[in-house]
Amino acid sequence: MRAIAQSRDQKLLDGIIKHKYLRTDQAAEIYFSNIKDKHQRRQKASTRLLRLYQKHLVQRFQFPGEPFIYTCSGTKYSPKIHHYMAINDVLIQFLSLVPNGSRLEYEIEHPLGENIIADLFMHYTNEFRGTQRNLCIEVELENTADIQAKITKYEEYADDHPDIELIVICKHKRTIDRIKSRAYDLPVQAIDMRFIREQFKF
Repeated sequence: MRAIAQSRDQKLLDGIIKHKYLRTDQAAEIYFSNIKDKHQRRQKASTRLLRLYQKHLVQRFQFPGEPFIYTCSGTKYSPKIHHYMAINDVLIQFLSLVPNGSRLEYEIEHPLGENIIADLFMHYTNEFRGTQRNLCIEVELENTADIQAKITKYEEYADDHPDIELIVICKHKRTIDRIKSRAYDLPVQAIDMRFIREQFKF
């Protein structure tokens, strides 16, 4: 039993390394989704994370009224932390949509070539249907014109990698409207982050 517990702790520690920052509730949904009861999931995640913290393998902090955020020991505070939290929240929604019998592998801040780092890269496989999808996810929290420049880079990358799809998860409707105002040389979806479950299907 001790060996099993240690392997689970290592898996969770590897997850914190992978995500860079991970809130307690996010860890519960990503790494303890096999526990059906939501409260029990969070309690289990909290217990495991506390164990890692007590072993000085991770450090933690929290914003007022929110769950603890865990990161590897020695990691400095990043001004991008809210962006990392948003990426995790978006991932959780995608994970909830994966059909039975399918598989979803993912990487956070995944480099594609020299000029692109996808916020989230997901490789989806459904052996029953014989389908595969390579999904590049960009999470846009601000209403800026930078997204068009990002999409242009993805179009250039898609010239040699035509199997990719780009999904832009947006906080602001203006960003969605800006993306939908033109055609692209690769499949592009702009989705309101509040309605991922309603607007996306694997």
